[in-house]
Order: sequence, then C-alpha cells, then structure tokens
Amino acid sequence: SISYPEYKYTYFAPNSHWKGKPIEVSKIPKECDGEAYALTMQYQDAFIAHLDSGKKWIDYRGHRYATYFPIDFDASDHLEDCKELIISFVEGICKEHDIDPTWILIYWSGNKGFHLCIPSILFNITPRTDLESKFKLLHNRLIAGHSIENSNYKDTSIYSRNSWFRTPNSINKKSNLYKIPLSWEELKTLSIADIKGLAIAPR
Repeated sequence: SISYPEYKYTYFAPNSHWKGKPIEVSKIPKECDGEAYALTMQYQDAFIAHLDSGKKWIDYRGHRYATYFPIDFDASDHLEDCKELIISFVEGICKEHDIDPTWILIYWSGNKGFHLCIPSILFNITPRTDLESKFKLLHNRLIAGHSIENSNYKDTSIYSRNSWFRTPNSINKKSNLYKIPLSWEELKTLSIADIKGLAIAPR
C-alpha cells in the first residue's frame, strides 16, 4: 500500500485554537486535561520551515495530506435519529466500496454528534494543495443516495484549508463530556445515554 510518512506534522492547540504549536501527529497526547484540537491536515518539513520563518500556520499554501478522511455529523437534540442514520450510512458505503466497518474510526464528539475517520488510502487520496476541495467532493459523493444526505446533521465546515478537529479524549466544556472512541458494535448497540455514560471520562 502507499503511505506518505513524510507528512508527519500537524498543528496542535490545547485549550485555544489560536495558541497552538507544530507537533508530530504521533506525539499528540492520548488524553488531554481540558479541550484540545488539531488540524485535520498533515504537513511536511516545509510547513515547519514556513513557521520558522515567522509566518503563520494559516498562511501555509503547500501540499497537505490526511491519513484519515474525516466526516462530522452534528445532531443536537436528535442524537438517536442521527446515530441510526450513521449506522445505515456506514453499512451502505461499506457494501458499495467493499470496506470493512471496523476499518473506520468512530468517535462520540463529546457534545452533539459523531466523527467518522475513514482511511484515505481506501479512496486513493494523495497529497495536494487543495485537499479540502477533494475531501468536500468525496463527502458529497459518499453521502449521495443515503438517508443522511437529506438530513441537517452534516457539517462540511471541516473541509476548509486549515480546519480544526477536537482530539480524542479531550473534554468538551459545553457538556463536560469527552470525545471518545467507539467500536462499530458499540455504535450499533449502545444508546445515546449509554454513550454519554462512557464519555464522562477518557477511554
């Protein structure tokens, strides 16, 4: 399989989007005392050189990659319905694209929805300067024809040039619950109340 190990950096921001630092993806803390975010994209050494020259991360225009293609679903007061639509969506794309659902990383977001992270290699994603545009097109193609397409649960704001994603096992201060990983079986069998019960602490 093809991989891009040189795209090993991201920008990590504990507690504030605007007070972050470059970090190797592998060194992002597994748990965070408070809120924490990272950019959805990964960068080469050129990104570090850009920062070392005194320029801002948000002004970087070079090639970017992402090991996982992220999908964000927000539902507020309709979480059970959202969860069922996500299950149907995952079953559908797994059948259509010959994907094992256990390959997909699933997270309760900590407040009002779920995050899915699908290995980019499954869709032949390569480094590009316009990766966010590619991701938005892929998102629209994947949800097309599925029930969740016509819902209000889709959040495509993450498909911008420098988007943040809450890191796993960091707390959402709006709910005082953590973003936690869930297995495919847990997504299918646990209620929202059960999931929130698990999210009172990191996993």
